[in-house]
Amino acid sequence: MVGVLTLGICGIYTLVTHRTFGYEAPLLPPNDWFLEHPFTAGEFFVPLMFKVHLVMPVLLAIALLAFDGGSSNVPAFADFPDRHRGRDQ
Repeated sequence: MVGVLTLGICGIYTLVTHRTFGYEAPLLPPNDWFLEHPFTAGEFFVPLMFKVHLVMPVLLAIALLAFDGGSSNVPAFADFPDRHRGRDQ
């Protein structure tokens, strides 16, 4: 559990410090993800994510916590509860 969290947090930190998701600067266009609708010559677009460099690390952290919580609650191999224990005793 600690190993998965450490690896995930270090990965998210590396993505942020290397500016993998981009960054905002005064002379650059906004750092948003959008999907241009075909055959409209770029006039119509659907926004997918606003400020990718801020939202994506948060989403990755939420996915990391969900994965780690699920992976730590998996029972050991063949360690199933005994369903017949209460009947015969």
